[in-house]
Formats: sequence, C-alpha cells, structure tokens
Amino acid sequence: MNFLKVLRTAAVSILVAGFWMNSAFAGANGDTINATYYYPDTASHYNDFGTIVVGTSDVFTDPQGNFQLRITDTQIIADHFTPDTFWSPAVFNGLILTNFTKNFSSYTLDGSTNMVGFGVSNFSVFGNVLAINWQSLSFNSNTKVVLNISAVPEPEPYAMLLVGLGLVGAIARRRQRS
Repeated sequence: MNFLKVLRTAAVSILVAGFWMNSAFAGANGDTINATYYYPDTASHYNDFGTIVVGTSDVFTDPQGNFQLRITDTQIIADHFTPDTFWSPAVFNGLILTNFTKNFSSYTLDGSTNMVGFGVSNFSVFGNVLAINWQSLSFNSNTKVVLNISAVPEPEPYAMLLVGLGLVGAIARRRQRS
C-alpha cells in the first residue's frame, strides 16, 4: 500500500514539474525574418527593409523614415511614427514579413495598440508570411501597433513527460502483479 502512495506522489510531482518546468517555447528568437513594403497591392514591391535575425538584430527601420519595426521573441512592435500623416488608400499598403526559419505562430492584437482603425482585419498569417495592411490609416508620433506572438510549447518536454508517466505506470503494474 505504501508503494501506491509513493507512486501517486511521484506521478503528481512529474505532472507539476511538467507544467512548471522551463520548457522551450517556439517564439521568434533566432528566426531569420525579411520585411518588404508593398503598394498599391501585394504584387507591387515598393521597398525592401532587409533581413534580420531576431535576438541578434531586431529592428527594421523604414527606408522612407515613417516608422520603426521591432521584433522580439514575443512581440512585433511598430512605433516611432513620423510625421503626422496617413497611408494612401489601396488594395494593400503595408508590410509583408517572411520568416525563413519556420511558420509564424498565431498572433493577437495587443491592448497597447493605439492606431485608430487598426484591428485584427489589418493583419493575417499564412504559414511563414505575416501581412500587415496600413491602407487608409493615420498615424502620428504617439502611434503604436503591437502584435503578440502566441508562444507554442515545443513538443519535446511534453513527450518526455508522457514517457516518464508511462514508466511510472509500468513499474506500478509490475509491482502489483508481483
């Protein structure tokens, strides 16, 4: 009977450790990302911002001087907008970010975003491409757009957790049969 109590305690400990352990998360650190501006549609290349490796160099500066785009492990931040103006109406007037390392995770609009009219319909994710469409939106020096990168747990820690639980279960069955 004591063995079953120890077994239950071990199983609970493994579960708690699995949820609290510092597992790897698939954020953007280490990703190689290119930013290109398109106007007046996604077939018309307007300006290339270049390519960065997130965590090493993480800032794109608009060659036109209108804003700065930073990419961290957990966020994409557009700020430092100058001057006070607006983007022309078009089918597409914005950025296409291409991740050469992996597909983009899902993104959500952060509450600190204050660009009037900017919402979830202004960005979309398709595999390794993230499109941000600014068309007809205004900005000033206080404007900020923040997209949160949803961290996706890497499968390895959870696979190890399941193997550990399986081993504990197998030992318990073997002990009960003896």
